Amino acid sequence: MVERTDIATNTRKQVALIFDHNENWIAGTYYITNLIHALNTLSEKPHIHIYTNANDRKIIEIINYPYISYHKIIDGHYDYPKLKSIVNRVAMRLFKKEIFDERPKKMDIFFPNPSKYCFAKIEEKYKVSWIPDFQEDYLPHFFSSQEVLDRKSYQLALSEEGKSIIFSSFDAENDFKRLYPNHKNKTFVLQFAVTHPKYQELDINKLKEKYQLPEKYFFAPNQFWKHKNHIVILEAIKILKEEQKTNQNKQNYCVAFSGKEEDYRNPDYFASLQQYVCDNDLTDSIHFLGFIDRREQLQLMNNAIAVIQPSLFEGWSTVVEDAKAMNAHLICSDLKVHKEQTNINVNFFDPHNAKKLAERIQEIKNNQPKIQFCDYQNNIKKFGQEFIKIINHL
Repeated sequence: MVERTDIATNTRKQVALIFDHNENWIAGTYYITNLIHALNTLSEKPHIHIYTNANDRKIIEIINYPYISYHKIIDGHYDYPKLKSIVNRVAMRLFKKEIFDERPKKMDIFFPNPSKYCFAKIEEKYKVSWIPDFQEDYLPHFFSSQEVLDRKSYQLALSEEGKSIIFSSFDAENDFKRLYPNHKNKTFVLQFAVTHPKYQELDINKLKEKYQLPEKYFFAPNQFWKHKNHIVILEAIKILKEEQKTNQNKQNYCVAFSGKEEDYRNPDYFASLQQYVCDNDLTDSIHFLGFIDRREQLQLMNNAIAVIQPSLFEGWSTVVEDAKAMNAHLICSDLKVHKEQTNINVNFFDPHNAKKLAERIQEIKNNQPKIQFCDYQNNIKKFGQEFIKIINHL
């Protein structure tokens, strides 16, 4: 159940991370793996305890973090060896308690959202929750009424219990303070940074051939959730194609989209985008690539004319961070959080204004902007340093 690779663990901060790989919310997976990468840049590295299942563990192992332990949990309970499990089940029936109880009693931080049974012995002050954003407050129509209720009930409980909360942006922290003005929580902002796998050695020409892309293309890598606002890109390309017919614009445009093509809240969403492409004769300009290999996605981003991020709402956009990390140009919706994330190598637009997006696309294709270089390694290291600062203030 546990693997220890640091003999003197008591000399290091003890960081417990709860990890659940979920392709339907891949940003959550990236968040934890990026945090481990960031902690790996520090001279004084904490000992990390990963609470996960056996399959998800493999995703962490490839990081090669030097001081790490793995704890297997299933449905919030430890997965004990068979004999211990049998004894515990019998003991629960007879005595209403387990004989073998290996739940941790001491950590410097448990993150994120450690509410399961196996974390019950940890002192509450060391349990830190994470609220990425308050999308349900801005776009309630994208949720079921039960989802909105569940989210708000969870947030209210946190505010009343005074537990420590990490937010991904100052924008989200401000929303929390607005919504729960009487809260008693310690609040922290942890702006995450991304660490990329090696992707540059991939042959871009082979990737273009594989995905049937032209020499020049724009790229929009977002899961197909309705709030990601893919439709505004399709509308913008339609505007540009109509201009071609009247000889106002002789350029050809191509946008490639990657991401899981499912939205459990709006199951017809992706099909509606496909239908729009078909109805408006955009099949030669729009390429849906599906959920592709992360390295391939990054290399396609890196070689695009620009990355388009048209979202109606974000907590802290992984797409924006990816583009920043590779010094790529962004065409970005003018959300407060996007402006909090970056102010270089970017053109902002109103996400409800397809005409303005079309103008941005045309401008950048006709006149590729000069890139201002940013040493993103500083962002990664700061991510790890800020996390340690939070631990010190608990």
